[in-house]
Amino acid sequence: MLKAAVLEGLEIPPAALIVQGPPVPTNDRIAIPIDTVGRIFEASKRESHDARAIVLLGFLAGLRRGEMSGLTWDRIDLDRGVLVIDRQLTRFGWSHGCDDTCGRTPRSCPKRWVAAPTHLGYEVIPRSSLVLGPVKTARGRREVPIVDELAEHLLKMQAADRPSSWDGVPRFVLLTAIGGPMGQHSLDVLWKQVLQRAETKHPSGRSWNTHEMRHTFVTELMRTNTHSSIIETMVGHAEERSTRGYIHPSSIDARSAADRVASGFFQR
Repeated sequence: MLKAAVLEGLEIPPAALIVQGPPVPTNDRIAIPIDTVGRIFEASKRESHDARAIVLLGFLAGLRRGEMSGLTWDRIDLDRGVLVIDRQLTRFGWSHGCDDTCGRTPRSCPKRWVAAPTHLGYEVIPRSSLVLGPVKTARGRREVPIVDELAEHLLKMQAADRPSSWDGVPRFVLLTAIGGPMGQHSLDVLWKQVLQRAETKHPSGRSWNTHEMRHTFVTELMRTNTHSSIIETMVGHAEERSTRGYIHPSSIDARSAADRVASGFFQR
């Protein structure tokens, strides 16, 4: 930004251009071990339909939290066996609707409104600050195959016939206890309930992050020798380097690779 300011003719002190930026924080996200994934799957069977769906959508489809929250039944094509991922549900902040004259916070303003760019296709969910909008990038719009285990659970959820209590709201797959769309915070609560039942944590002692299901999905695709271009398409990454950050080979993978190399040498 400072360099851009210089190009625009502004005077910037030379020292400002050579200051070192803050260190990049270490990201400790990893793929969840397969034996732990099995325990999480089993634990989710004893939780709600929504909790089980979160686990399946994360591990078997690699969806982001916002994509799970924003998934509606009209985006599920069981006949073709695909999830159409083109929207996500996010929470926007409240804004004053009274020109800040009420003396209250924006959240408690009697004329509050959600400052979402509706002209760009964002849809404000009634009686909430949740907004249904496009996915992160153009490459994020994709179709994800529905595997048998996921299809079976989605059919169970459809059979349960849980109508939304919110008039005029798209029929979301994940619902709160009162029938409204499930925001990302509520999704995290259900995920942690499953982890607690499975009695598992990240090696650091923290809870596994929902996004680590996505890391696990990508890592397992890599282990099946899926071509990188297919992985990028399935998870909606714009660049291959983004996908590389999600791949977490284990020591077993390294041993297997070394064995294949050695086998190739000695068979010649």
